[in-house]
Amino acid sequence: MFWFKSKKKKQEEDTWNLHDFVNDVDNTMQQQANESPRLQHVHAKLDPKWKNINELVMKAIATTDDDHFTLLCSDLLKHNDLALRAALEIGRSLYHTKNKPEKD
Repeated sequence: MFWFKSKKKKQEEDTWNLHDFVNDVDNTMQQQANESPRLQHVHAKLDPKWKNINELVMKAIATTDDDHFTLLCSDLLKHNDLALRAALEIGRSLYHTKNKPEKD
């Protein structure tokens, strides 16, 4: 369903290559993201940079050195919405961990 050839490429079977496939997948993912904000977040987590950004967020949260914090924040800002999504996800997780209802 998600991995399909566009009509144009169906007509040009002999010119279909890896680049075309990647473009078609990218277009499909963009269409999905436009239709569902939840999928935007899923796609962000599939980004190869996601793990590195998560690590930067965790380092920024854990550091006690203000200069190091500022440097990490500058690095995170280079990643735009990916950094924001990672920071919010980690912050939300920490909040819910701290505010977990006690079991009797």
